[in-house]
Amino acid sequence: MLVDSFLAVDGRVRDLGDHEERFRDGCAALGLPTAGLPSFLEAARTVLPREGRWFPRFEAHADGGLVIWLRQAPAPGREVRLRVHPGPDPRRHPRVKGPDLAVLAELRRQAVEHGADDAVLTGPGGVVLEAAHSGLLWWHGDRPVNGWRGGGPTDPVADPDRTRLERFREHLAAPAAPAAAHPR
Repeated sequence: MLVDSFLAVDGRVRDLGDHEERFRDGCAALGLPTAGLPSFLEAARTVLPREGRWFPRFEAHADGGLVIWLRQAPAPGREVRLRVHPGPDPRRHPRVKGPDLAVLAELRRQAVEHGADDAVLTGPGGVVLEAAHSGLLWWHGDRPVNGWRGGGPTDPVADPDRTRLERFREHLAAPAAPAAAHPR
């Protein structure tokens, strides 16, 4: 299974076409059927709620099934408590969202048992990789990053190992980064 979810507020989704492209690319990467994707994505746009805060989720299944779940968005928060997962990254498919949802849900459950909101996955040397159910992004100087490789922050252009999701998160956050909110 492949999934993609996003925030929809009063009928608006930031860069919905990019979400759709990532969903199509993920289907192709996992070898999932793609014949019905164009009509599914077109229909999905028509059912997105026009009022309120929503967190829709697209799903693609191995049998060719395509589903959209219309879920209410969680209330925005100002703080998140994170717990570093004490073991290695257990994901089998870290470049796409979906195949590892069950293992990530378990990591989050364990983090909650320890008083946190989510689990953080790290790689060799403690490199921050990802959170179980959250998007991680921080500022280094005046630019958003969400990885640390080779002794420095990831470079959105020069690092070929960065995933489409990492670049997408940085693209979304860049205009929303007021200097006063992110001390240097």
